[in-house]
Amino acid sequence: MTDKGLMQDDWSKEKQMQVYLQSLEQYSAFLMSHITKAEIADSEKYHNEKTTLLLAYEKLDQAAADNYRNSYGILIGQKPEVSYGYTQIAPEHLKGSADSEHPGEEASLAVDGKKDTIWHSNYGNGTKADIVGNKNNTYTILLDQKTDIGKLTYLPRQTGNNNGIILKYELSYSQTEDGDDFQIIPLADNTWANNRTEKSVSLDLADVRRIRIRALSTAGTPADTYISAAQFSLYEKYSIYDKHTYLSDLYQTPDENGNTVKENANADGTAITLKTNEKERTFEKGIGMRSGDTAVWDISGLNSDALSLWIGMNKKGTSDASVQIYGDGTLLYTSVPFNGSDNAISVYLDITGVKILKFCADGKNGSEQIALADVMLENQKDKETLNLKVGDQAVFLRNTSLTPEDRGKATFVSSDPSVATVNERGVVTAHSTGSATIQVKFGSNETVVCKVTVTEKPKKKEPETQDTENKIPSVSDRPETPESGNTRPSQKVPSVGSVKKLNGVHYTVTKTSAKGGTAEVTKITGKKRKITIASEVKINGFSFKVTSVRKNAAKNNKKISTLTIGKNIISIGANSFSGCKNLKNITLKGTKSIKIKAKALAGTSRKIKITVPKKISARTLKKLKKNLQKAGISKKAVYQKK
Repeated sequence: MTDKGLMQDDWSKEKQMQVYLQSLEQYSAFLMSHITKAEIADSEKYHNEKTTLLLAYEKLDQAAADNYRNSYGILIGQKPEVSYGYTQIAPEHLKGSADSEHPGEEASLAVDGKKDTIWHSNYGNGTKADIVGNKNNTYTILLDQKTDIGKLTYLPRQTGNNNGIILKYELSYSQTEDGDDFQIIPLADNTWANNRTEKSVSLDLADVRRIRIRALSTAGTPADTYISAAQFSLYEKYSIYDKHTYLSDLYQTPDENGNTVKENANADGTAITLKTNEKERTFEKGIGMRSGDTAVWDISGLNSDALSLWIGMNKKGTSDASVQIYGDGTLLYTSVPFNGSDNAISVYLDITGVKILKFCADGKNGSEQIALADVMLENQKDKETLNLKVGDQAVFLRNTSLTPEDRGKATFVSSDPSVATVNERGVVTAHSTGSATIQVKFGSNETVVCKVTVTEKPKKKEPETQDTENKIPSVSDRPETPESGNTRPSQKVPSVGSVKKLNGVHYTVTKTSAKGGTAEVTKITGKKRKITIASEVKINGFSFKVTSVRKNAAKNNKKISTLTIGKNIISIGANSFSGCKNLKNITLKGTKSIKIKAKALAGTSRKIKITVPKKISARTLKKLKKNLQKAGISKKAVYQKK
């Protein structure tokens, strides 16, 4: 028994690590087949499994940790920027030679791409292999050009006896066509099993012209006498990049004063450093905001399907803050309160069809620095068109997979680099107005084409100037009197995302309008036993109807015993009052049916009493009871009209 589980005591540390990594990878592969990106981002989903992985990952050595992250990093919040793929090098690009070969079974037959031919060392009157003496026991593969090699495979003879099957070997390589300048390749394990299955060894070699295999031990009768191979194959190594469109690489829409928030740094210009999985991590890409800031991006030309990001605060932040995200004016997400001592929050949202993204930062004292890190747009399909502004950077290939997708070695080209270029990662950069076609070829099997249209950034509006000293105000210029219905005409209508806290209830504007605006209850933090959700709330002198309660708004609040819900509420989100075990009385002021999501009232008192208006119809009450029971309210609940 070891700290890594049940393992044989006589195993080397290297073998223990190899077995441990294999076990961790098997568990991770199973989890990857059952989990989505949204579930990975949700801290409540698969919590035990994620914790287990993190604890196990901490026991890996550096090399094993690197290998694990390349395939499963997303499960521990460390999705790799690049992984690697392999493509077999065609036989016509290889030439084989050997110290010893038998007539009719020459060295060239081991790189001809055929499984039914073999190379065999001489067993007649020619030069024989001397494996024990380490002479005449090498096979060399010559490539026709310098190539990055990532893997070598060995297929033993498939017919006859097992004479010459390589059991132990040494590998070396050269970056020249000839000469004795081979460098030995360090290998963690240089043995192969005595069977006919294909063997492989992973490599990481650049600009290779020759690979040499030296047989140190072989099977047969007698052993260590012959060397044979049906086929040696080499695989070129190529990079597979995790393709991103970062919001901070796109044109940010200024506010009415021409202001924008900080990009790729905190609001004060320092690097974005957040705590993830209890460890500090610095992000190159992101958005820096202060509480009260709003940031807007027009993404209508990108046709994105998903948004992912981290939300947090550097360790110096001591006051709580939160972030709201809107799509085309509709509230998509509100974070839980957080500060610099908390782990950053991972967020993954469906934004299919969204054209305008808006981020609102909210804090207690107005000076908190809030960071949105690695804010990325994703798309499920390859894009046929991209509409960019000069200076924008974006990708057009699909990028929603859990790991970087291997579609083969990619070669990118632009029809007009003066308009738009594309790098090896597939990132398109817009340089000047016009159109260009970006094409990518994956190996020899697939081609994707995207038309890129580039326009200028909108010019900043100059502030209007006017002769106020001599101007006679028109009717529209003059302030409204109290009789006009608005006693605070100079006050600006609160924007979507504006928050007001009243008696422990947080109200967030969901529709902005001087008349007809709406708000939602996003959080209930009051410690009072009696909580009232208002029918309307005033913010900056403007009235907003309160129409909904956000999911998780008061989850696990043990203080609430009595709840009054305003007459304009038409929707109560999932888990909004779940776990409120002392909640015994609910009064509903409205006479219309309410949509109540799953587990909204699960875990409340079993003897709960529901009071409804006398004017509510029997049909509506029947539907309400059904909705409440589906939401987890006790079947023993007592209903009364008052």
